Formats: sequence, structure tokens, C-alpha cells
Amino acid sequence: MGHWFLIVIIVPNGLVKQLMHCVKVAIKKALKHLIDELLG
Repeated sequence: MGHWFLIVIIVPNGLVKQLMHCVKVAIKKALKHLIDELLG
């Protein structure tokens, strides 16, 4: 418990937001590719 709590505090908020943005972009690209495959 203690270790994870410290890691969460240490990680900067900006880094988390950047990571979430990258994940969203990756999901959008994957969905677009999937739709192109289905329609193509």
C-alpha cells in the first residue's frame, strides 16, 4: 500500500494527463483503422 501511494504522489499531474492523452489518441487510431478494415 505504502509504495504505491508514494508513486502516485511522486508522478506529476502533467505526466498523467499526457499519458491519458496518448492513450486516447492510440484508441482513436485503432478504432479508425478497425472501421476502415470493416468498410474496406
